Amino acid sequence: MGDRQGGVGKERAGDGWSHAVEIGPSLLAADPLAYGAAIDDVATADYLHVDVMDGHFAHDLSWGPGMVRMFVRRSRIPVEVHLMVDEPQLWVEPYAAAGARRLVLHVESLPEAALCSVLALVHELGCEVVLALAPGTRPALSETVLQLIDGVMIMGVVPGQGGSGMLPDTARRVAAMSMLLIARGLEGRVSIAVDGGVNVDNIGNLADAGASRFVVGTGVYRSANRERRIAELRRSAAARVTAVG
Repeated sequence: MGDRQGGVGKERAGDGWSHAVEIGPSLLAADPLAYGAAIDDVATADYLHVDVMDGHFAHDLSWGPGMVRMFVRRSRIPVEVHLMVDEPQLWVEPYAAAGARRLVLHVESLPEAALCSVLALVHELGCEVVLALAPGTRPALSETVLQLIDGVMIMGVVPGQGGSGMLPDTARRVAAMSMLLIARGLEGRVSIAVDGGVNVDNIGNLADAGASRFVVGTGVYRSANRERRIAELRRSAAARVTAVG
């Protein structure tokens, strides 16, 4: 399976996570001339989020498996790879072999039958799998799909448009997914993440709505003190999670 880091997930057997709230800095927001330092600066986060784009599903290009392998080797925290690609079935094995501990696929990328096969393959490869929903996708998943995933990711921006502001209906979409998971009895097993536009000002509302994992790009990498900003984000979200609980 290539390079492996500490575990991924919420206190699951064999995993190394300890925080109910998880913060994952998005490397795409870092200075491309200083990726090594950018990875080192976020070692107090829970995981490193790495976006992979194919120029089709998302209108940008980024990072093949070889580059991701280098990120994994440098990182002291687990690496999550977000596959914003048209044919994820071609890429899950190379990125798992590169050392990703969690793979994020898009529900829009494949018909459900094919998607389910790829979700099962990701688990066979030893990775967790999260299913992302783009802003235009209704927050609803079939029972078959829900049984195959470890988490759901609600996109707060259009895939590939990191750095833009969070769309205003994001918290509502998180709440709708949370209600679905509660209705299916899956709220303790399937986590909800948010990716896109997350910052100190809105993370509390997203936690109120039911999210516990947060991908943060410019909200971390534009901070003068990244370690402090990660702590602020975690604290702001955890206060709301504790209050709701």
